[in-house]
Amino acid sequence: VSARNPPPESAKLNILLSREVVAIAKKGELIEVTMKDGEVMQADYVISTLPLGVLKTGTPTFDPPLSVSKTDAIERLAFGNVAKISILFESAWWASKITVDWFGITRSGETARGLSTQYVNMHKVAGKPVLMTFAVGPAADAVDGMSDAAVWNATLANLKVIFGESVPPSTYKAITVQRWGTDPYARGCYSHHSTTSQGSDYAAMGSDEYGGRLLFAGEATDETFYGSAHNALLTGQRAARAVLRAEEIAPAESLNSGTKQAPGIAAFLLCAATLLTSLFGWSK
Repeated sequence: VSARNPPPESAKLNILLSREVVAIAKKGELIEVTMKDGEVMQADYVISTLPLGVLKTGTPTFDPPLSVSKTDAIERLAFGNVAKISILFESAWWASKITVDWFGITRSGETARGLSTQYVNMHKVAGKPVLMTFAVGPAADAVDGMSDAAVWNATLANLKVIFGESVPPSTYKAITVQRWGTDPYARGCYSHHSTTSQGSDYAAMGSDEYGGRLLFAGEATDETFYGSAHNALLTGQRAARAVLRAEEIAPAESLNSGTKQAPGIAAFLLCAATLLTSLFGWSK
């Protein structure tokens, strides 16, 4: 964030992709960000949205080191593993039988009970014939090592139990399995308290460093809605407001204020619909 020399209003936001950050350092009044390829960038402010799982690996490095309260919180808070499975069909073959947003089935067995047993009816919100399901607990670890075809076979077996042997189609149009557990830029998902974490740890995760020049946002940086996409959105707005206030660039109210109003299922479905648009290339 270059506050001293902001781009003209007509300029487009310059988003750089495929740039892996390996080091963040305070250099006087500036923050220096070093990329894996050796490129170095400087900014007045840096807003880090690194997932908790990545921070737990010790990469990127921070110089000077982060505060003890933050490093302790990073160590104590837990980070889970969930695989999200989105399946696009030729038609919404379940629509005449299922009208609710969420439905599921119970299964026995450590892995089977967490693999494709809960379904989100994305047809209602995205207008496309999509079912979204999940792998949680030991099942998520199992999916990390499974092919998409194997995941589909397990999912199809459960759909046949729910709807009947002949109802679900044997094929799909597209499938996306998000394996966050093995993604080096995620290292898991959904932060939560552990047996050793403290009530102040989420506040520590969201606190700024380097005299307010390094700010943090993301689902694990506020206790209000931790483990959710809307917490990431709200804390991102919080960090942006902090920069606006510090530099008096614009009224802080120019971004939605507050993080205490629960967005609820509508916000979840909106985030999910946006994700599906990205995955399947939908424009509307």
